[in-house]
Amino acid sequence: MDNGFKKATSTDHRGWLWVTVILSIIYTVSILLVRLFGKYGLLSYDDATLGLAYCIAAVRWGVQMHAISDGLGAELAVVIFVQRTAKFAFAARVLLMICLYLSKLSIVVFIRKVFSGTMNHENIIFAGAYTAITMFGIASVFAVAIDCRPSRFLSTQHSFGCPESAARSIVLCILDVFSELLIIFIPVVLLSKLQMQQSKKRAVYSVFALRIA
Repeated sequence: MDNGFKKATSTDHRGWLWVTVILSIIYTVSILLVRLFGKYGLLSYDDATLGLAYCIAAVRWGVQMHAISDGLGAELAVVIFVQRTAKFAFAARVLLMICLYLSKLSIVVFIRKVFSGTMNHENIIFAGAYTAITMFGIASVFAVAIDCRPSRFLSTQHSFGCPESAARSIVLCILDVFSELLIIFIPVVLLSKLQMQQSKKRAVYSVFALRIA
């Protein structure tokens, strides 16, 4: 079977998947280069955490491209190595959760660096935040992987691959929402204690909410 790097058809959508993966790589690497250039000489623990997320993302891209080459996105009837493709697709999804929560953790580390020394019990509060984000990430990985059969991940009958897929999606959404609220809540609390114009505070809130930082 070819690698699918061609125009998409009604039975083979791999061309669109290739475009999506390539664009995500271009966008992500571009953001990384901007960050490295903008923070040259100022890199810290938050960058190290995000760097780890990028390393895992690179592995995920490789796994995902391998899955597409094997047939992910094509009609299963024409896929030769269905089980191998399913395993790669499953692994890519697990790696996605790890990347996502490492990036969230890097934001919390960045927040601590920015607001260091501005509040009492800082170590306890941020230790709790680190723990919470880590637990959200572990729970998300479990929600994706628990009771799943990677070799049947692409089965049209979800009970054969990953049962209760709808419930898994709901759990993942809930974990994502709560982790985002936590990330937004921390700077809101810290900024409320600072003597600053409300307009400037709202601007800072927007920066964190939109991930501009």
